[in-house]
Amino acid sequence: MNPSSNSLDKVVRLAIPSKGRLREPVINLLEKAGVKILLRDENKLLSSPTSRPEIHVVFMRAEDIPTFVEVGAADIGITGLDLIIDREADVEELLDLRIGLAEVVLAVSQSSNIESIHDLPDEARIATRYVNLARKFLKKLAPGKRFRIMQIGGAAEIMPMLGVADAIIDVRSTGITLKTHGLKVIEVLLRSSARLIANRRLPPSKRETVEKLRLMLEGVLNASKKKMIMMNVP
Repeated sequence: MNPSSNSLDKVVRLAIPSKGRLREPVINLLEKAGVKILLRDENKLLSSPTSRPEIHVVFMRAEDIPTFVEVGAADIGITGLDLIIDREADVEELLDLRIGLAEVVLAVSQSSNIESIHDLPDEARIATRYVNLARKFLKKLAPGKRFRIMQIGGAAEIMPMLGVADAIIDVRSTGITLKTHGLKVIEVLLRSSARLIANRRLPPSKRETVEKLRLMLEGVLNASKKKMIMMNVP
């Protein structure tokens, strides 16, 4: 095997969100850790080298990252805990990055008398894009109750108003969108944040690079936490 091929075998493919609420926070965190994405401003970019030759970034939908990491199409990835759980991906979680904070919530119309999950009738229609996550947490919170989970691609907030669903399960970052659509939260199912994940069968040739990246990211997070503590000391 020639040296160049050997070098390529050691390059770690890091999958990050191509768009959405996680993209910029992830890019900023990587840059603080010394991993600058060199071609981030290119249109319709699918991948990019970084300032560290041993790390190559691949852009993909946040919801696809858990699956791609599980099957080894990417060695490591950064995506939300909510998506990792919903995809039921068998991956190794390396680090909670404490960015992209959000809650997965169960919400109903503000005009309804429903105040908790136990007030929902049997066979209540729940619209969500988190089908697996919904089944998991609804079974845990309301064992014995039966729900009709309706898979949708987006715009869950409008479903109760259209009479299509009795409730929704969706992500809440600020709560403004839910309030705008006349919805109230009756249960918080999950508190989510971005996580660094890895393929469980990562080759030894890449383990050292991945561990170095984890330590660099952890260092940035610890420094930020220390700074916040110092700012709050009277």
